[in-house]
Amino acid sequence: MKKYFMIIFIVFNFLGIMIFSKNSIDRMKLKKIKDLVSIAHSGVKYFHSLFVNGNMTEIEAKNHAKEFISTLRHGHKNKNYFWIFGYNSKILMHPYIKRLVGMNISKLKDSKDKNYLKKLRDICVKNGKGYVIFHWYYRESKNNDGPKIAYGKSFKPWQWIIFGSIYLEE
Repeated sequence: MKKYFMIIFIVFNFLGIMIFSKNSIDRMKLKKIKDLVSIAHSGVKYFHSLFVNGNMTEIEAKNHAKEFISTLRHGHKNKNYFWIFGYNSKILMHPYIKRLVGMNISKLKDSKDKNYLKKLRDICVKNGKGYVIFHWYYRESKNNDGPKIAYGKSFKPWQWIIFGSIYLEE
């Protein structure tokens, strides 16, 4: 009988470690994407300060901020990136797919047909920042998708939302 209790005890402990490890990884992913988006957000604040201090026009500052964000990469093989959309739901900058600029985010859905960007926009306009989980196709595959954590942070002076995401498996 003791033997069975010992086996059950070991199994429950193992499962507890697995659950704890998964939760720890998820928390680390949340922190990582939040920190990365915050770095991008700081760049936007810097260019805004140049405008406010009279060192460049607002249009120049916005263009420099977009260019800065478009060069930032992170994650597996540096293939993850950041992009910007406005409070008006229009995409303002995407570093890879230029044809998306000007598109309304309500037309973009994840691989499970959910409008995750509209949800993120609503959260960020209301709270200034926030997370959503969505599904997206893996880089080299249009058949396989996986969960991603997205974080957005508002830049209220320009009514922008800086957005980044990371696969949970990364």
